[in-house]
Amino acid sequence: MTISSTSATTVLGIDWYVLLFVVLVVVVLSALVAVASAGSKAASRGRKGRE
Repeated sequence: MTISSTSATTVLGIDWYVLLFVVLVVVVLSALVAVASAGSKAASRGRKGRE
């Protein structure tokens, strides 16, 4: 499995740590977007409730 993965990464021209970093960034960004959307929904509910 490691041999095939290393050959695949070399074929793509991307090192495994670069790919891991990209995946980590995507996960963090998606988490931030989810938290931001949840926060905006809660804020909108609070505004509607106050009005």
